[in-house]
Amino acid sequence: MDFSNLTLQLVEGNLKQNGAVRRQAVMYKTMAPQAEAGPIEEQLGDYHIYYLGGKMGLNGEESITTRIYAPKTVSFQKTYLFENDERNQREEPLAIEYQIANTEKNNLGVPLPQGKIQLYQSGTNDAVEFVGEDEIRQVPKGATATIISGRAFDVVGKRTVLNYDRQQKSEEGSISIEVTNTLNTEIKVRLIEHIFGDWVIRDASANYRKKDASTIHIPLTISANGSQTVTYTYRKEWNCPVVPEKALSLSTSLQSIKGVGPARSDALSTLGVHTVSDLLHYYPRKHLDRTTVTPISKLKRDKEATIIGKVEAADMRRGKRRQYFQAILSDGKGMMTLTWFNGANYIKKAIKVGDRLAVSGKVEFFNGFQIVHPEYDQLKEDEDPVNSGLVIPLY
Repeated sequence: MDFSNLTLQLVEGNLKQNGAVRRQAVMYKTMAPQAEAGPIEEQLGDYHIYYLGGKMGLNGEESITTRIYAPKTVSFQKTYLFENDERNQREEPLAIEYQIANTEKNNLGVPLPQGKIQLYQSGTNDAVEFVGEDEIRQVPKGATATIISGRAFDVVGKRTVLNYDRQQKSEEGSISIEVTNTLNTEIKVRLIEHIFGDWVIRDASANYRKKDASTIHIPLTISANGSQTVTYTYRKEWNCPVVPEKALSLSTSLQSIKGVGPARSDALSTLGVHTVSDLLHYYPRKHLDRTTVTPISKLKRDKEATIIGKVEAADMRRGKRRQYFQAILSDGKGMMTLTWFNGANYIKKAIKVGDRLAVSGKVEFFNGFQIVHPEYDQLKEDEDPVNSGLVIPLY
């Protein structure tokens, strides 16, 4: 479709429509300028609108290229970049970076749209030569446009890892970076080093600046036909589990193991446990299974069961021949009796009214459900033994 007597406007900014970002059209045909100053730019809310001015024709399959700003003379800062990670070893030409301050002082101070930027340089016989291109983001007033045009033929960097030592709780690397400049002019260089983790720099031969948690910058000025070498050492440290210096053998005495004192060693000796082998083969006589808990209302006579409940009453009782200890356990839906004939005085000191218990044993029925000499485990008030799924060994 062809258009005639057409007026065009450009809007710069990321405009969203139906969840997508509308991107500005790219125009390739050169317009006849209506004025040397170029299009008129105005603020449009959060965006910028450019009135191209004049009337024009646009045929099908045709595109347009237009100048947005009149030519301007600006200053820039040129730096050569050499960027590496901590373990890199390589030799390569350095990247060429141009930084242009978008300020009124630099004869700019205008909104620069996102797009492709091409660099040209005057050569011999006043010829203009293409020297690279890059994509730039939107650059608002007061910001800086950064352009990487390519890699330099005459500026080369070489990075070497002189030493690398990794231990159980630390890591250390010594780095050497040499930059050679065969140009006939002095140059600015920025070394960019990425070091990850918790690190410190030691013995640096040049000043550096910590850019962020994983980056340092080392600025250099290298004379014409000169070179410069920078060295530094990075060190990392971290905590990790302590590994025994010497592995234990099956015949190792328990007395020689850290944490096993004389009292505990004597207690284990009464059980016939003297060595690591004895300990490994000292199996529990049974387990208290917390993974399957039976409500008191569903207990069955002569069946093994595990019950979780709260002690509602507890006291010594007098039998025909001797005293015994008895506790009443409730799980909120039923009550049962726990009875100890042996070690009653010890159990009396261990179990109090209000304690939460996980008990296990063979269920009997005598004036209600009861377990005689149950295995038990005292629970914390906020502990959920059902969800923890523990199986407690009993020796």
